[in-house]
Amino acid sequence: MRMGLKQLFYPEVPPTPAECKGSQRILLLQGALAAVMYTLVTGNFMAGYLDYLGATPAQIAQIAAIPQLGCVLQLVSPLFFEKRVHRKLSIVCLCFGFRFALGFTVLAPLLFHTQESQLRFAFALYLVSFLVAGFVTPALNQWVLQIAPEEGRGRYFAIKDILAAVANASIAYLMGRCLDGPTAAGTPFQGFLWVYGFCIAGSLVDLVLMCLEKEPPCPAPTTLRVRDLALPLRDKHYRPLLVYEILCYCSFMASMGFLSVYQLNVLHLTHTFITSVGVLTSAAGMAAIWVWGRVADHAYWTTVILATRALATLCLFGWCFLPGAAARPGAVGLLLLTAVGSGAAGMAGMNLQYANCPPQRRTTYLGVTAAVASLAGYGCALLGSSLQRVLQPAWGARGSMAALFGISGVLSLLALAYGWARLPRRPGNGSTDDTGSTANTAGTANTGDTD
Repeated sequence: MRMGLKQLFYPEVPPTPAECKGSQRILLLQGALAAVMYTLVTGNFMAGYLDYLGATPAQIAQIAAIPQLGCVLQLVSPLFFEKRVHRKLSIVCLCFGFRFALGFTVLAPLLFHTQESQLRFAFALYLVSFLVAGFVTPALNQWVLQIAPEEGRGRYFAIKDILAAVANASIAYLMGRCLDGPTAAGTPFQGFLWVYGFCIAGSLVDLVLMCLEKEPPCPAPTTLRVRDLALPLRDKHYRPLLVYEILCYCSFMASMGFLSVYQLNVLHLTHTFITSVGVLTSAAGMAAIWVWGRVADHAYWTTVILATRALATLCLFGWCFLPGAAARPGAVGLLLLTAVGSGAAGMAGMNLQYANCPPQRRTTYLGVTAAVASLAGYGCALLGSSLQRVLQPAWGARGSMAALFGISGVLSLLALAYGWARLPRRPGNGSTDDTGSTANTAGTANTGDTD
């Protein structure tokens, strides 16, 4: 038993090509399940649950921003992970812990009797869970990128995201039906038990799948000093990617915490309607991701990033000016456009960063980028929630939230202009340090580097 666990988490030899192929197939399934669990504990499901507990729109927006606050720990996680050749055990335990804990937020009404205590319990679990999630994300992302094939990387990630979209649409629709039925009958808590219970069960299955994935060899352990966390800031070649990520996070977080509240409480859309539209958006997203993946394989990730940023900007202004009489068809159109760009944007951003940072410092670069951008985004989320509270007495819920969507649209335009001017347009530029010397000259658009 002990030898089996040792070989599972501390193998003495690298995985064979056949084992790598098997891990790539498992990753497709595990990634889809992880995406479903994230959907069920965020977005309209989380907004509905917090509204059931009695939270105000501003409170819901603040809790919705907690994942970004958790990402701040990505700033220090390289100090832990880059000292280790074998990281799988740590990654698996941390991922299981935060996914399992998120499911238990549903226990708030059973454990506490006052509204204030229930909200504090939900806030505390979300905070701790997403702090853990933020801490493990850089190492998890590097593991995913190591497992992915070198040839046809864009195609592989397109397939991965398509499977995640299918699973998301299917499970979210079923959970939406499970939630709207009890809500209509006056017993919404029964619906939330189904939703969060699925997350608890899913975290157990996810644990098994992650254990079955092989861990390719990591770089030799390096001594990482605290001052090394400033390397991405000093790297003249990589710095534009960091600045662009900050601008994108700020534009997104200024208003996105209110989107689910806006759909449920202002547009009066049901969970079933939102998840039914999710089926359409998943189909659009799958087709788009396949196209974006092919574009990335034949052009460069920057092309995908700029195109999807333009779509995101249009959608933000769309929510700002959406007329009440066209709420349902307008929401469908905006959600479809969002789906066309959102999945590919994340895929392209991660691969562009991966291809343009030094191989021995990838965990550091990816972690610092996510942490700094998330901290800026969380600050914008707090500013947005404060501004909404100020505007609501005079402008109402609709007007105050629409104003935030407009501000986000302006910030997104700034991000698009900066990305057009500064992001690398071709592979092979390498990553340079503050002296201008090349640290990575082998980054490629379609494959990236493997450690």
